[in-house]
Amino acid sequence: MAEDVLPESRAREVRGVVRSAKFGNLIPIFCANCGKQWGMVPEHHVTFAFALCDDCEGKHGGVAHLHKEPDAVFWERIANEQREQGVPLTPEILAKQLEDPSSVYSKLKAEWDKHVRKF
Repeated sequence: MAEDVLPESRAREVRGVVRSAKFGNLIPIFCANCGKQWGMVPEHHVTFAFALCDDCEGKHGGVAHLHKEPDAVFWERIANEQREQGVPLTPEILAKQLEDPSSVYSKLKAEWDKHVRKF
């Protein structure tokens, strides 16, 4: 991907899991700048998490339109490809296209998979 994507704030190895009756397992996330623990997210309902602690935001400022979430970049590229082809895809047809390794959509998904870690 040519665009800058935000860094992942979840740890590579999951430790410190908290069970929640409402949300399931919650895993800690960390400040992308200093590494300080900065909240928790549901383990199985999140494909990406980014966090910036208050101290780092105060020192360095917030992220200002320089980075995008990998999911948003992926769906934007899918929409652009659909516009280029002039035919909007139904979810069923898109699912088939994603399974075909020679399709453009499958290649876009492979790029996206490089940036999003699955747990």
